[in-house]
Amino acid sequence: MIRNRVLLEMGSRPPRGWGLAWRDLRTGRAVALPIPLNLLAGLVRRIYLSMQAGISPAELDALRSENAARLREVEVLRKRIDQILDVKPAEGPRQRAGSDDT
Repeated sequence: MIRNRVLLEMGSRPPRGWGLAWRDLRTGRAVALPIPLNLLAGLVRRIYLSMQAGISPAELDALRSENAARLREVEVLRKRIDQILDVKPAEGPRQRAGSDDT
């Protein structure tokens, strides 16, 4: 069986000889293809999405970067709120109230 693409979770790296083609914003996964094909597939997908949305690829990139900037701002605000409320990040899975594993 020949693998024609690899779906990568956040923070994982593509296999050797494979490159990132695009990132699916709905699932958070990245699609990796063999290195010469990843550039071509990414370009074709970018053109297809811009045609589907009825805007130029440059406008599509501007919208994506604007969205990414907003997401960074939300993350900064979330961290500030956590600091103000003195919330510590969760360490491991939470247990239900009243459950005792001992």
